[in-house]
Amino acid sequence: MPSTPTPKKTLLFKFHGQTLQFAVSDSLFSSFHVDTGTQLLLRTVADLQPRKFRKVLDLGCGYGPIGLTLLKTGWAAETHMTDRDALAIEYTRRNAETNGVAGATVYGSLGYDSVKDPDFDLVISNIPAKAGDAAITSFLLGARKHLRADGMAAVVVVERLHDMVAGALAGDPGREVTHVKQGSGHTAFHYRFAGDGPDGGVNGDDDPYLRAEVQFSYGKASVHMRIAFGLPEFDTLSFQSRLLIAGLRNLGAARSGAFFNPGQGHTAVAALKALGLQSVTLFDRDLLALRYTKDSLVINGLPADSVATVHSMDIDPTVPEAGFDLVAGALREDEGTDAAVARAIQAAAVLGPSGTLLIAGGSTLITRLQDALRSNRRPLRLVDRQREKGYSLLIMKLKETGGPR
Repeated sequence: MPSTPTPKKTLLFKFHGQTLQFAVSDSLFSSFHVDTGTQLLLRTVADLQPRKFRKVLDLGCGYGPIGLTLLKTGWAAETHMTDRDALAIEYTRRNAETNGVAGATVYGSLGYDSVKDPDFDLVISNIPAKAGDAAITSFLLGARKHLRADGMAAVVVVERLHDMVAGALAGDPGREVTHVKQGSGHTAFHYRFAGDGPDGGVNGDDDPYLRAEVQFSYGKASVHMRIAFGLPEFDTLSFQSRLLIAGLRNLGAARSGAFFNPGQGHTAVAALKALGLQSVTLFDRDLLALRYTKDSLVINGLPADSVATVHSMDIDPTVPEAGFDLVAGALREDEGTDAAVARAIQAAAVLGPSGTLLIAGGSTLITRLQDALRSNRRPLRLVDRQREKGYSLLIMKLKETGGPR
């Protein structure tokens, strides 16, 4: 049972004589209209470039407005479209099919991590405003190793980042800013590279996503955590995490655990310490959450080869480790009731016969989920429900006739 949220609406976008349709979700950036920064960036590229781009990298593609527009209007022959969010990847693929465009290669990547090609004519991006200065610099300078010798980069940022980006691009004689255009709260920059220089990549300990390394306490356990920019719970636990961690207290030992939507990794690390987990599988649509949760598990003693990560909207029932002693996670409120029910059914499919499922979320969403699960067709039975300040935790097990499904 897939858990992809139903499209919120379909946006119509007209550009250079073409009309495109974009299905959008509340969970994705700019779901009310094609972002004004994106529109500014597209205009600067279309107005200033006299030639068609053979191959384009759209970094952080969202639901696809930049890369698909370049294909539809004929400004690009081929695009690689990447995003750290599996939902964005799914919607981009859907929108490519809806708009009848060929030449789009769509895949998940955290920054440039999964981009292998070195021969793009154009690297283009609407830079995320909350990524943190180091990550933004990485996005800007990392284009170097993926561009042809005569290639260019084009980015747009919100106005408050203008000075920071201008400074980063001016910091090396090997970079030439060829165009700057301001408009409606955004600034677009075009630039090229010449000669050798820093590529802005993640090397060794130089991690552009790292906000801090801190100590957290879960009851009597004190743990070391790597905390990322761009993820919540960087300085305090959410009510969902507090409920999930409290729900671990009476579970006893467990060998294997699966965690969905792990965020910074607090629940997974707390379970490692409380239950003595020997293997963990992580499911998340966000590659950054997967990376940082795994890092913190390894820092706290779990071998790296005992942590599996699955970049997906869903909990995949085919993972080799299915039959977990514990499955736990927080619901995304913006995905709605249908996705919450799907997540619970998927969790039941990978839960071991005597395993425990912990699901936390807003109380209204949890009530709707609980009502849906009362159907006799559902494989789960309720053990307990706990509440705290508008949030709830369901503790569930498989029905007596159930087993791993």
